[in-house]
Amino acid sequence: MAAIDNPLTTFNKFSQDTTVWTPTPISLIESAAKSLFHVSIDVSDAPEIVSSHTRTGQYLQLKVPDSPKPPFLAIASPPSLAAARGELQFLVKTVAGSTAELLCGLKNGDVVELTPTMGNGFNVDLVVSGLSMAAMEASSNEEGGVF
Repeated sequence: MAAIDNPLTTFNKFSQDTTVWTPTPISLIESAAKSLFHVSIDVSDAPEIVSSHTRTGQYLQLKVPDSPKPPFLAIASPPSLAAARGELQFLVKTVAGSTAELLCGLKNGDVVELTPTMGNGFNVDLVVSGLSMAAMEASSNEEGGVF
């Protein structure tokens, strides 16, 4: 009886990863709180990454040397910082045995690889406006009055 190939196996044999990875140096890694790290990456020599970061709420993939799987990371800094200073910032929670642990163990000047940013992001003005309204409603309910 002839073996039948699994369609997924056949697909994987012929598919190719077309992700574009750009080497970029880490400009800062510092502790922000218990198990949280502030990570800044210099993208000043990567105009394709800078130009792809257009809205708050976007994310990208980051490859760390010796890591089997690149995680998706939300970009914490606004697009204006990438444009003005050539820098992307992240807040990373380190977890034992994870790629995040490897990333947070790197030093300034170590090189990681990034993809262009992904996702549609969101309009910060709408979020801030909604938060302000929610805060006013909560305040008015606590005090029994309205503004």
